[in-house]
Amino acid sequence: MSTTVRPIQDGDKDRWLVLWQGYLDFYKTSVAAEQTERTWNRIMDPEFNMKCAVAVNDGAVVGFTTYNLQNSTWSPNGHCYLEDLFVTPEVRGTGAGRALIDFVKAFALENKCSRL
Repeated sequence: MSTTVRPIQDGDKDRWLVLWQGYLDFYKTSVAAEQTERTWNRIMDPEFNMKCAVAVNDGAVVGFTTYNLQNSTWSPNGHCYLEDLFVTPEVRGTGAGRALIDFVKAFALENKCSRL
């Protein structure tokens, strides 16, 4: 099973909603539907400081991560904050989560962040 990671796309919304709910269930929490929609709109807005990438196995989206850049009083280029990370139970242990982390790490390095 080979995992690729790419930025999220408009057509991923239905699958992201399923994964998002799985993420919330994993942490035994919930958010209002309005917050879920707000989060989706934020990750899709190129002007908003929130990014999302998805893990894909055999054409199926099996995980996601959200991350953003943060200013810092300690560094000229700031930090990269990995906020959410979730992969479906079926792919845990296959490297899908690590691939998402590596994607965010590459983003942090590209942006010369001092911390991830």
